[in-house]
Amino acid sequence: MVSTLNDMPSPDDKQLMLVVYDPTRNQRRKKKISFMYIIQIIALISIWATILALDPFTITGSIIASGVGYYYKDKLTCMVKECCHDHTSDKWIANRMEWSDLSEEIFGQHIAVNVVSKLVHFHMKNENPSKPLVLSFHGFTGVGKNHLSDMLAKRIYRQFNATGASNFVHKYVATNLAKGNDLSMLAKDIHKKLDNCDRSLVIIDEIDKLPEKYLDILLPFLEHASPYKKSIFIFLGNSAGSNINNKVVQLMHSGKSREDIDYEDLENIVTNNAIKMGGLKNSELITRGVVDLFVPFLPLAKRHVRQCVVDNLRRQHKFSDPFIDPGSEFIRKVMNSIEFKDDEFSVYGCRRVSSKIAIFLPRKNPH
Repeated sequence: MVSTLNDMPSPDDKQLMLVVYDPTRNQRRKKKISFMYIIQIIALISIWATILALDPFTITGSIIASGVGYYYKDKLTCMVKECCHDHTSDKWIANRMEWSDLSEEIFGQHIAVNVVSKLVHFHMKNENPSKPLVLSFHGFTGVGKNHLSDMLAKRIYRQFNATGASNFVHKYVATNLAKGNDLSMLAKDIHKKLDNCDRSLVIIDEIDKLPEKYLDILLPFLEHASPYKKSIFIFLGNSAGSNINNKVVQLMHSGKSREDIDYEDLENIVTNNAIKMGGLKNSELITRGVVDLFVPFLPLAKRHVRQCVVDNLRRQHKFSDPFIDPGSEFIRKVMNSIEFKDDEFSVYGCRRVSSKIAIFLPRKNPH
């Protein structure tokens, strides 16, 4: 090790600045750099050796497959996972729906089944609708409003039909929404879901229990200027239920059969009374005309409730022929336990059918 003088200080300065010089430093640095280069060269040689071991067709095929896979990654994902797509595909969101058997699952609601299936059919078929489809279902408890909503979801969304759930079917219960004061939270949530898929179905239940004008928060989503024109909104409420029931009784007493009652007979009744309470009262949704149709649900007669009992035994309890097993006497017992107003219409529709059946079925039921 040699010490040398560097930048000699002035004579008055008694200190010397010593710089330590190491003649082997550059040699060691060169050796380190050379070693790193050797490692990199070995790695490159290994990679090339692997590539050269493949024939040209394999290499080309791999490159093409990777490119195609990247380009069509969304379509490949949609083959196995639910995704939002346009009308060019029928994989997850149906463009053609079968409606003929809907009346076999929704009992006593020929008006609702007829008008709703037509409107939904034309809306889903239209590649560029002018606005979202907005329907408002009205009638007493248990008459099929929720059931029809579910049946629509099953026919439109394959995943919902298979599992009872879909990323594109969103249901809100008004009694839960009303607990929060921040309406923007609902708007943000719906906005996020519609951004995810503009062909979504949004269902809001019990709107008659919402505060007045509550649903105005949805106006930007429902107008003609909305970017979500392909979506469907369905409101469910008990409002106008009494008015509908009274009108049906009046029409039947005047000699008109239930099956002959049509939408025009009830249109004014349901439209005028559905907006007198709840979230639609004094709402801009009404003054701006964004609700396409107010749909009346009729009260259920005994024969319709009996159909619900038989259907429940078949679907839920797997009885192939309920009139044989558990038998007609069992069905009669269930029917006798259900409350009817004036011995004509069910007070709770088919709402309590499932629990009544569970009460009368033997505990050790092999089915």
